Amino acid sequence: MKHTPFIQQGFALANQYDADDSLQQVLNLYLSPDVRAATEKDMRALGALAVSREQLEHCAEAERNQPYVEHYDTFGNKTSKLVTSAGWKYMKKVAAEQGLVSVGYENAYGDKTRVVQFARLYIMNCSMATFLCPLAMADGAARIMKDFDRDIYDRLISRNPEEMWTSGQWMTERSGGSDLSNYETVAVHDGTGYRLTGFKWFSSATDANMSLALAKTQEGISLFLVDLEAAGSSIQIARLKNKLGTHALPTAELELNGVPARLIGQAGRGVKAISTILNITRIYTAVTACSGLRRAYGIVKAYSEVRMIKDKKLIQKPLHQRTMTQLLVTLTALTHLSFYVTALLGKDEAGTASPEERILLRCLTPLAKAFVSKKSHLGVGECCEAMGGLGYIETALKDPASRKVLAERFNMAPISIAEEADLKDVMFDVAHGVCATLLTEAAVTLKDDRLQEMAIRWNSPRNRGERSDAWLLGVDNSARL
Repeated sequence: MKHTPFIQQGFALANQYDADDSLQQVLNLYLSPDVRAATEKDMRALGALAVSREQLEHCAEAERNQPYVEHYDTFGNKTSKLVTSAGWKYMKKVAAEQGLVSVGYENAYGDKTRVVQFARLYIMNCSMATFLCPLAMADGAARIMKDFDRDIYDRLISRNPEEMWTSGQWMTERSGGSDLSNYETVAVHDGTGYRLTGFKWFSSATDANMSLALAKTQEGISLFLVDLEAAGSSIQIARLKNKLGTHALPTAELELNGVPARLIGQAGRGVKAISTILNITRIYTAVTACSGLRRAYGIVKAYSEVRMIKDKKLIQKPLHQRTMTQLLVTLTALTHLSFYVTALLGKDEAGTASPEERILLRCLTPLAKAFVSKKSHLGVGECCEAMGGLGYIETALKDPASRKVLAERFNMAPISIAEEADLKDVMFDVAHGVCATLLTEAAVTLKDDRLQEMAIRWNSPRNRGERSDAWLLGVDNSARL
């Protein structure tokens, strides 16, 4: 008799909009019924696109064929040509056509516009091969270019893939850290404009069309605009970084040799000027880190619904349910925190924020970035463990049906307002308390029993409330094959 080997049944991810209860909660909280109705069809289409075979195959191709630099041409002439994959270029096309940046500037929904935009980013993030990194910097750059150069601003928010620009950000030098006293890159005015000379140790989105760079002038650290298409050979790529979690994204060390640049704002006020970008990218980091945990959770849940352990599915096993509910509570809390800060950003930009809300935005933005990144990274690790050995097989999670989740930038989340370890613990306690308040208030506002149970568990992890894990997950433990 021929032996039939065991083959594990595969699984597929559901629509990333419809299947996400936490996202539905925050949208119901922050958007009016009219805005919900106006945006739901589009978000559902994005949710389908995010897990479509075509999108995931392009995403996998971008990570498989990583960027590289051609240092010499056919005839031996020294060059510095960056080569990126077709999959990476496809991500830019999708980003432009779907308006992932432009929605935030079309102001179709008043002070709720940012919530709509970041919900779309949240849905697409894990299917974009880390392309949200250049989008985050393009978004921040658009805030600055709106009052500085309208032509560039229009390109940054364009929905035309042929016209859309992305932006880089050049801050970090060899010395690193927040101490700028030894800043090496200098800007010299040659009579017609500034020229930048120095070495940038870390430049994300090296293939961007423009970059905002810090350099030292006589007045101090200043902010400059660099048009990368006009810079030519004055910029040389020393090498690409082999950076954890962002294989498709070109990140490089750059030699600047008299790069033409335009001063933005007042000389000597560069750090203050670039903080506009940093605050935007911090919120991107919080939302995308949370999105990464959501995708990891979705993969584990889908797998546990087809994985059989004796006569029951893995999702029906009490120990697995405990792990899943702990992850779900954390995910929900982080989602509410991320979108609360997003909502504050929208109100601040629209001029409807109260003085207290502006203070909250300023304080919570760096804190949310740090807290959500750290918790999401740990949560993704739990998701890997929850799948057993399969959770550590990259080829399994690179399959188009179940994308690999990368906890990008989890180590790039410093708390700018809390450098000491003890103070960091205090600030994380503050973030935990904010999450508790948000969950409790949301449960009351939405009249949601599941949210109320999550609020209880978030406040006291040892307290399971009055409901079972199975109830919270929506699982019938009595069902058998």
